[in-house]
Amino acid sequence: MKKLLLYFVIAFLLGFFGFATINKKTPEISSTSSATTARDSSSNRVNDSFTEYEALMLEDEEKFTLLIDQANDLNSLLGLAEKFWGEYGDSNMIEEVQQKLAKLYPAQALRYYATFPSNAEMNQRMSGAITRKWSFIDLTAYLSYIDRDENLSLYDFCRAWEESARTNLPEKSTECAEAFAKLSRKKQLALIDNLYSGSNVAAALLPAVTDPAMLADLQKKVDEQKKSSQAINVPDPEATKEEERIAALIEQCKTVKPEPQQLSHILDAEKDENVRRKILDAALAPLAGEEDNVTLWLKRISETLAVVNQLPDYPPNARVTSKYLNQKVPFIHQKELESWLPTQSPSLQRAWADDITESKAPEEAIAWIEKLSTAALRSDMREHVIQTWTDSDPREAAHYIVTKSTTEEQEDLIPQAVYAWALNDFASARKWLEAQTDSPAKTAALKKLEK
Repeated sequence: MKKLLLYFVIAFLLGFFGFATINKKTPEISSTSSATTARDSSSNRVNDSFTEYEALMLEDEEKFTLLIDQANDLNSLLGLAEKFWGEYGDSNMIEEVQQKLAKLYPAQALRYYATFPSNAEMNQRMSGAITRKWSFIDLTAYLSYIDRDENLSLYDFCRAWEESARTNLPEKSTECAEAFAKLSRKKQLALIDNLYSGSNVAAALLPAVTDPAMLADLQKKVDEQKKSSQAINVPDPEATKEEERIAALIEQCKTVKPEPQQLSHILDAEKDENVRRKILDAALAPLAGEEDNVTLWLKRISETLAVVNQLPDYPPNARVTSKYLNQKVPFIHQKELESWLPTQSPSLQRAWADDITESKAPEEAIAWIEKLSTAALRSDMREHVIQTWTDSDPREAAHYIVTKSTTEEQEDLIPQAVYAWALNDFASARKWLEAQTDSPAKTAALKKLEK
């Protein structure tokens, strides 16, 4: 009712000022400049009156609703989130913006908050809320998104996948099973291995598994979940002892570094992937003296990783939380790591190269990538950096690709960059693309825009 009244007032004011302009006895406007001034003056009077009536007639909540209703593109919604957060913090006012982002632009919004950490708390809260809401709206699409996310470590992928599946059960058991069936065998095995004993996800995945060994492991998880639910709130003395043993071992590895062969035996004896990862992180972390002697520290890392059968997903002490939340602390000896990594094994370079590139501007990252030892890795990393650049600044990425990339890279990457650019500014993206020299990349990009 109030909105109808508001529209009536706007129409009345426009009519009134139009009538006043016609009948008001003013000198004849003799120039374009004067006409523009008169038009702007009239427009300002209408806008001022509109603002006054809006302030009188609309409650705060209705104003927010009106703003959200009018925000239908990605930039408007991101800007509205920034405005609401700045004025009200993480309150109910911002929830409708999160819901709309999750419904219309979930993948773009998550990439935005991962790439532009201007406000760490806001980015984390927005990412978490959009993730939850997207998984409720379309669980299949969300699980497919994190499956394709190359920035996720295997461990963080498992955490994100299980959490989303768990919060949507039992209603979406079929979707969980179908999504699990589409994963690579490596991810299926990792997911089963990382399911915690109290998880209800294991039972939902049973219909998707046919491999006997995998089925046996999954059934074991189901049995553990049943046992856990039956024994809830009953302390397990053996489990407590085991946790204390692991905690003591990790603390010991932080201060007394085991020899590489000894560490290899320790890791092989642990069945839990998470425990092995924590032990290895502790063993590779620098000692007090090594923090001032980077050559000694890096030499010990090389010698250790040459023997153990496991590679860390990221350099020691590189992160304090998961890669999924994109929260980092600086590398220890950043510059030295950048010089040292290209001299290590290709597998270690591949495991850690993205951590180096993520800390650099795109063109700096691409320049560093040229130091890596294998052509395949250099190509993969260049593509990874350019794709990430495309998500954050597609216009600049497109300019770079067309001037400094190979013909093959252009054909793969130009369509993606121009399409991402067009999502925010279709006219500029189309005009720029049409001005480019004819090529297979241009043809593919034009076809993608037409879709």
